[in-house]
Amino acid sequence: MELLVFLGVALTTTSTAAPIEAKTSLAIVSDEEAWRESGFRVGLGYGYDQVFGQNGAPDGPHHALMVRLGARLDADWSLFAGLRYGAKLGERPGLRYSGTVEPTLHLGGLELTAGLGIAGFVLSQTGQEAFSAGNLVASYTLPDDRAQLSSCSGAGVLGLLRLEYPVPINDLLAIGPVLQFEAQWTRCTQTLGRSDPDTGEGIELHQYWGHYNIGLGWMTWWR
Repeated sequence: MELLVFLGVALTTTSTAAPIEAKTSLAIVSDEEAWRESGFRVGLGYGYDQVFGQNGAPDGPHHALMVRLGARLDADWSLFAGLRYGAKLGERPGLRYSGTVEPTLHLGGLELTAGLGIAGFVLSQTGQEAFSAGNLVASYTLPDDRAQLSSCSGAGVLGLLRLEYPVPINDLLAIGPVLQFEAQWTRCTQTLGRSDPDTGEGIELHQYWGHYNIGLGWMTWWR
C-alpha cells in the first residue's frame, strides 16, 4: 500500500512539471574574430593582369588563376605560398606563371603582402622579327635594347606587393578584392634546332626581359 501511494505521488509530480524549452545559444565569437584566429587558410581567385614589357619585350593583358595556401600565425601575421597561372589570348597567345612566398601583415580588415619568388613565360610567337642566326656555331645572348626573340621559354625572379580586403561572410568563408603590383626579370631561351659541331650541344638564343604588372582580382577564402 505504501509503495502504491509513493508511485502515485511521483506520477502526479512528473505530470505537472513545467515542460523544458529549447533555446538557441548565442555565438561565442563573431565572424571577424574567428578569422583572426590562427589556423590553415586556402584561397582561390581570378585576376586580370596588364603586363608591361621593358625595351620592347612583348606584353599585353592576361587572365590569371590564383591559388594561395598557408596559415594565419597570429592576429597580425600570416604566411602563404602563392601560385598564379595567366593566359594571354588573341593573335599571339602565351602563358605566364609564378610561384611566390608571401608574408602578409593584417592591418584591421586590410591585408598587405610582400612576396618573392620565381616567374616565367611560355610564348610560341612574340611577334618580333626572327634574329638572323645563320652564322652561329654556339649559343648567343642577345642585347636587351629590343626584344628580338621570336619565341620564349624561360623564368626568372619576381617580386610583388599586394593589397587585399577580404570580407567575412561567415566563420568559414570570406571574399574580397585584390590589387597587385609585380616586377619580373626573365631569362628567355629560343631553341634553334641546331647543335654545336664540336660539342654536340644545342645552339640557343638567350635574352633578358624586364616586365612589370598591375593586376586586379577577386579572392574567395576558406578556413
